[in-house]
Amino acid sequence: TFSKTLSPTLRLGYLVMPTGLCRAFSEAKRLTDRHAPMLEQDVLADLLASGAYERHVRSIRRKKAERRHVLLQALTDHLGPRVTVAGADTGLHVVAWMNGCAAGREAAIIAAARAAGIGLYPVSPLYDPTGPRPETAGFIMGYAGLDAEALRRGVAVLARILAEHR
Repeated sequence: TFSKTLSPTLRLGYLVMPTGLCRAFSEAKRLTDRHAPMLEQDVLADLLASGAYERHVRSIRRKKAERRHVLLQALTDHLGPRVTVAGADTGLHVVAWMNGCAAGREAAIIAAARAAGIGLYPVSPLYDPTGPRPETAGFIMGYAGLDAEALRRGVAVLARILAEHR
């Protein structure tokens, strides 16, 4: 899909498959989705052929890597050993586990963060409600849509909130 690299509204994607499966997949596409936008496909084909798409992706990767680095550095600077980060090697989010902070405190921390203008999302709803749950508060932190200063400011606010909710 080109949702993350260009726009989710583009609604174009592709499959790479063995030649022997092309007919079956083409037929399945025809039966389920007859309305692939031609103009957008033509423009995308031109982007791919010209090399502009590859340059765009390289630029995005560089910007996202810089933002991820800023977030991780801010977490280290403001929280140090009080945070353990998971999933920092891929994606556009990380999970920050707040060492020494009980999972039951997530709701209060999220409410305080939202009141301060910070979007913070708990990890706990992602676990099976009938199975074991994490004992430590964990938060999903996205960084792709924020500039470096917003990331630094957000982590500083979070650190202050965590200090108040000990």
